[in-house]
Amino acid sequence: MIIEDITNWVRTLPSWQQRLADKILEREALEVNFLDEIYSVFKIENGLLYGPVKDFGGLEMTELKTKQNAVLWKSVGNITGVNRLESHDPLLVGENITVIYGENGSGKSGYTRLLNNAFISRGDKKIVSDIYSNDLKSIHAEFKFTIDGNDTILSYPEEKNSFIFSTIRDFDWKSASVDMSKESEVDFAPSELKFFYKFASLCLEIQDRLENEMKEKSEDNPFLKFFTGEGNIVKEIFELNENSKIDDLEQVFKLSDEEKAEIKIIKTEKARLISLDIDKQYSQIEKVLSSIEQVKINAESSVLYFSKERIEEYNNIIEQTIECQKLLNSNGIEQFEDYKIEKLGTKEWKNFIVSAKKYYDQIEKHSKCPLCGQDIIESDLINKYWKYLESAAEQHYNKCKEKISDLKAEIENIEVALYSKSSIQEEWIKSNFEEDGENICSEFENIKNNQVIVLQGLDKLEKIDVPIVLIDLTKIDELYQAIKDKRDKLNRTVINEIIEEYERKEKNFTDKEKAIELLPLISKYIFQLQWLGLAQKKKIGTRSITYKQKGLFEKYVTEDYINTFSDECERLNANFNAEIKSRGNSGVTLKKLQIKGCEPGEILSEGEQRAVALASFLTEVKMDDNNIGIVLDDPVCSLDHKRRSIIANRLLDESKNRQVIVFTHDITFFMELKSLADKEDVSFVQETVRKIGNIPGDISNVIPWPGMRVKERIGKLKNDLQQINHTCNSGDMDNYYYEAKQLCELLRESWERAVEEILFNDALQRFNPCVQTQRLKKAPFSTLLYQELEEGMTECSAWCHDQAREINGTAPDLEQLQEYINCFERYFNQNRIK
Repeated sequence: MIIEDITNWVRTLPSWQQRLADKILEREALEVNFLDEIYSVFKIENGLLYGPVKDFGGLEMTELKTKQNAVLWKSVGNITGVNRLESHDPLLVGENITVIYGENGSGKSGYTRLLNNAFISRGDKKIVSDIYSNDLKSIHAEFKFTIDGNDTILSYPEEKNSFIFSTIRDFDWKSASVDMSKESEVDFAPSELKFFYKFASLCLEIQDRLENEMKEKSEDNPFLKFFTGEGNIVKEIFELNENSKIDDLEQVFKLSDEEKAEIKIIKTEKARLISLDIDKQYSQIEKVLSSIEQVKINAESSVLYFSKERIEEYNNIIEQTIECQKLLNSNGIEQFEDYKIEKLGTKEWKNFIVSAKKYYDQIEKHSKCPLCGQDIIESDLINKYWKYLESAAEQHYNKCKEKISDLKAEIENIEVALYSKSSIQEEWIKSNFEEDGENICSEFENIKNNQVIVLQGLDKLEKIDVPIVLIDLTKIDELYQAIKDKRDKLNRTVINEIIEEYERKEKNFTDKEKAIELLPLISKYIFQLQWLGLAQKKKIGTRSITYKQKGLFEKYVTEDYINTFSDECERLNANFNAEIKSRGNSGVTLKKLQIKGCEPGEILSEGEQRAVALASFLTEVKMDDNNIGIVLDDPVCSLDHKRRSIIANRLLDESKNRQVIVFTHDITFFMELKSLADKEDVSFVQETVRKIGNIPGDISNVIPWPGMRVKERIGKLKNDLQQINHTCNSGDMDNYYYEAKQLCELLRESWERAVEEILFNDALQRFNPCVQTQRLKKAPFSTLLYQELEEGMTECSAWCHDQAREINGTAPDLEQLQEYINCFERYFNQNRIK
């Protein structure tokens, strides 16, 4: 038994899975908290939770029986939101075979898509609301069933999950296409095998819970924010993982008495070293050294200004200036002495003459003095003055004065000092090398004295007589080296390294203190990491479930399924060596049709593909113990009329076991199904989907005129005659003429149909490729019957042709029309095959 194999396999599983399986096998409803309990058991068994587990009695072998209800589908109606369907009448479904005829655009596809959504189907499920209406309605339909003799109405989609909707299967062109090219799920296996799908689903739900809990517990190391930089403690914190041991960490974080005593000493010594401010001292000495380098350069250059050669140069320019001055006084000034001019020859006098000459050159009349306006007795006096100023002696004198001015500027700019007054350098040198500094400064005083003497000589044009100054630069070099040695003795690098080492130890001490304080949280975090590591290894897979399901499917289903499929292919004349390939996936079985390893669509014609797909569909139906009906949309391919009769016979046979509902636009197929049903006395329900105006979906139980048999046509002609009677009584004779003429045309067509149905007993049928010779045995054809048929058809045919103007015949009255119909009905009743 399947259940025995399942039970024995489940007993090999962990306790938590056995508990799950037990619930499924017992068909017990799952309580709200049941999965919580199972999840807890799963964690306890896998070391993810600590605690006791309630005792589990173990599995008992249980037959999985599905209660078989007597279900019959009756109708579908009150449809809204499905394309533009609109019908006041429900679509009725018979107990055996129901055929719904609908032309293109009638709304047939709207019904089939609705049923594809409601029932089991791989077909076209796309439903579009009425795009021409602003009042968009929700999809809704009411399905009427009889269940164990009681009428029940189920609403779609509200009650879509009801078991009843899974008792009917749909087939259409799209489901056929899917079967030809894609895998599809096997959903018709024995109910016991459905255990695996439910079992796998619940196991995956437990897996989802585990993953969600793992996600909740997963977090980045929360302790890194408390530690910065580097160090042993930081390294330990950074490398925390599921393998970290809290006992080892406690030893690493522990602070000994020696460490505590050492840290006190370190803090004191560190404070002392920092107070030395070695970096500041070093920087200050660097500045002093830099200034001394500049002092040496200045000293070397300043000595040159007071060398023997430069003193001679100064005295030479002084002598030249004095000589020029004497020459000017002797060669020019005498000519102006008779004018008795005050301060003649002075600087002020010369400036005055220059300005007067500029003004004098700008006026037109020169007879008056430009200053007082009096007559100028000697008009060339100003010119004499100017010529005097422009003389060579004057120019040479000016150059000498300019040279002396430049020399004074150079000497004034001589800067010879070891340091500036009140400067940091002065303070530092006096504090550290006062005597050396004073010796150098005393030598610089000699330069300053010479500087004063030279400036005075140049200013007063007096001969300069100063001693030659020699500065001992070695004293500056010795001071420079002494300061440099003092800088190097500071050991800045060593001291800074010591301070850094103290800081490192101090930080390590502080990190340990933090780590000790955080140790309880660190312990909890490590436990969490260990839990996550273990949980990662305990993830639940469904491969073993799928493997077992596939094995039992092959053991109990595959052979039967293959044989059934082969039989269906034979019955549908579709034996093309098609094979069923199956595989397991997450507790379900997937199947696919193949022909010698190829997809059927690559080899078979459209009609052949439809036949193979129909064989596969009927195989599924047979294997499904819960199925009570099938719906087929155009099961016959229009390109494969040769297989039409075969499919019609197969569907009629199937209607003896379950409800068969066929949607078709093929009137010949419709008539063939009806004929077969009548022949085998199988209940046949016919419906027509029509478009009324622009609104599709209207339901009528009257089949189209071309599909009516003679008896049905007689009934329609009688109904039409009643309408004609109303038209006649209304006095509208024009419409009466047209309606009477149409009635005669339909009656003539009925006499023609009687040739097939009455005279030849349907042995010959138009568009039917078969000639049923056996039916000729009971065919009542005779010359007399032919004559009666000819007379009846002739009477009504006169009004089926165009009337000549000259004849202007009168339309048959109501009594004549009634007699035409009565004559045809008598002929039918007297000669039809009883």
